[in-house]
Amino acid sequence: MRTASTFVLLAIIAQPTSPALGQATESFNVEVRVATSKPLHPISPFIYGASAVAPAKAKELGLTTTRWGGNRTSRYNWKTQADNAGSDWYFLNGKSGRWSDFVEGNRKNGLASYLTVPMLDWVAKGPDGSGFSVAKYGPQKKVEPYVADRGDGLRPDGKPVEANDPRDTSVASTPSFQGEGIRALKIRADATLPRLYGLDNEPMLWSHTHRDVHPNPLGYDEILQKAKDLALAIKSADPKGLVAGPCTWGWTDLQYSALDEGNDRYASHLDRKAHGDQPFLSWYLGAMKRASASAGKRLLDVVDVHFYPQGQADGQPVFGGKTTSDAMRGLRIRSTRSLWDRSYKDESWIGTPVALIPLVRGWVDLQNPETKICVGEYSWGGDDDPSGAIAQAEILGIFAREKVDYAYFWAGLGGVQKYAFQLYRNPEGKGPGFGSTYLDARSTRPETLSSYASRREDGAITLILINKDLKKTGRVKLTLDRPESKVSAIYRLPNPPGPIRRDAAIKGGTTPTAIELPPLTAALLVFPAR
Repeated sequence: MRTASTFVLLAIIAQPTSPALGQATESFNVEVRVATSKPLHPISPFIYGASAVAPAKAKELGLTTTRWGGNRTSRYNWKTQADNAGSDWYFLNGKSGRWSDFVEGNRKNGLASYLTVPMLDWVAKGPDGSGFSVAKYGPQKKVEPYVADRGDGLRPDGKPVEANDPRDTSVASTPSFQGEGIRALKIRADATLPRLYGLDNEPMLWSHTHRDVHPNPLGYDEILQKAKDLALAIKSADPKGLVAGPCTWGWTDLQYSALDEGNDRYASHLDRKAHGDQPFLSWYLGAMKRASASAGKRLLDVVDVHFYPQGQADGQPVFGGKTTSDAMRGLRIRSTRSLWDRSYKDESWIGTPVALIPLVRGWVDLQNPETKICVGEYSWGGDDDPSGAIAQAEILGIFAREKVDYAYFWAGLGGVQKYAFQLYRNPEGKGPGFGSTYLDARSTRPETLSSYASRREDGAITLILINKDLKKTGRVKLTLDRPESKVSAIYRLPNPPGPIRRDAAIKGGTTPTAIELPPLTAALLVFPAR
């Protein structure tokens, strides 16, 4: 008869903690149970993605896919390699790279590609030009620090400049033009990795980010027509490509269109009411299913939603905030629950449970079954803080457990979050990492110490443990439903965050009797195949 194996994980190596956190003088006990004999579901390899990471660096970090995205890509001209910064920087044109270089660089490094395809009626005509010339349109509230003729598109009283000419920066774009650009990629016949094509970037913000060429708020009907037209062009150019949309920007446009904002901050939401009072994303999924039936082909393969934490601590946002207080660290880590927990009331202006992934999955199942789920942009900030690495480790575990298909960190992975990716994907610089089949792992104190388990292709069982407590060391009693629980390796994400290191005190095939998780640290345990 097979019996469960239990051992206690206590302290092995004293790991330094951040002086700001103080030394851990207290500890807590927790039990983690892992059901190794009942695999739950495959883990998509494409949850380990990011935007704006060079292919070689992505491969080093263990990424599986990278995204060409962001506000500038809404105006990218594949013929001239020009784009436009929109309201991010004075509606200024600039020079970008080549679609073809991005896709080919990923292919050579074994990475899947996500390519944002412009859906706007205008793209940048060249690397020069700005949307609101002061000489042409008069004084404006702000001007670029370097060239005073480049205005922000707002008059001194704050009202928008109207009736500007899009041709100042841009040329007309059509779905057929974009299809021509995709054909120019010359996708290899033997290409097997997924190719995602995003239907623009956060289109419900066009009337803000790209108001020089689309000043009117986008409504349900306009985005649907544009999505159908561009999706048809993409499918014609690359029949095996996957179309992703609507590329929402956050909580609000899951529920409403930009047109719904009106003059009363969504109180009347007349556009939504005119469409059966359905939440925008739910309606969009159903409408794209009907459009697919009419076209005789699936026009939406992947539903793409963007999400950033909206909470604040010390007067600063979780994403982008620089404070390193306990209040910020705790909120940053705690608010990852908005990705999945129906009982967690979002600690922000949202003020209600979000449970993003279950919410989207419910709409998919109801309106457009078999559509894959992508979190196309996200970040919980904390680039220079231990809480940033721990929050990212938690997010990757959530994506694995909640069956997300694609996910892309924004952006670059220049902060401590990269060590969380390294823990899951490439702990020794040569792989393998976490695994491909999710297993049930349950902690008796999940709010404080998380557990995520997997079976690797080589048969090994892996377990991620994450101590989210800011002050206390976690002492873990671990139970696996198999008679042997010898550990071949333990990898640590330390505090302060740094490169993942192998615990030298653990020898291959030994049963540890002394290991702890100090505050704000994580570990990957590997149990060899039997």
